[in-house]
Amino acid sequence: MAKKVNLPELYKDVDLTLENWLQETAILLAQAVKKNKLDITGELLKSISTDLVSRGEKEYHEAIIEFKAHGSFRELRTLDFTQNQSGEIFKKWVEKKGLSAFKYVPGYQKKPARLPKESQLQRIAWAIAFSRTDGSYKHKRKKWFSKLVYSRMAKVTSEIITKHADFAPDFIFEV
Repeated sequence: MAKKVNLPELYKDVDLTLENWLQETAILLAQAVKKNKLDITGELLKSISTDLVSRGEKEYHEAIIEFKAHGSFRELRTLDFTQNQSGEIFKKWVEKKGLSAFKYVPGYQKKPARLPKESQLQRIAWAIAFSRTDGSYKHKRKKWFSKLVYSRMAKVTSEIITKHADFAPDFIFEV
């Protein structure tokens, strides 16, 4: 005779497994964001959140991972580079990123000591804007999310199924 399924205990264990998975995945996502240099402002790292929802008589489990739009060019991605854009948009982006993030200022071999910061920002911003006006620029996406999350999702699903496989026959007929 098969052992009796204790459904509340099974659901509690599934919740615990998913909660641990969510916490570990959030940490790994934060590490991937840092490694791939996807966050200039810190907004993305602060916005990563997780939630576990369990509902209903049949115990529906939902693991939720949320974060804001991402990417180091996040502020620039909606611009149409084939039209002449205002240099102010690029200038704000360059200012956020910081002058130290750029190897040189266009028109100068080295960092110009006497050129005011405002002029340096303007030169870099216009160089970025001009470099994208021919329409050939394509931002290469960094595959940091899908591979990490979906491979971990397959593992946690397999772990839950394997751990509770002995309950499956009874559970199927009891429901």
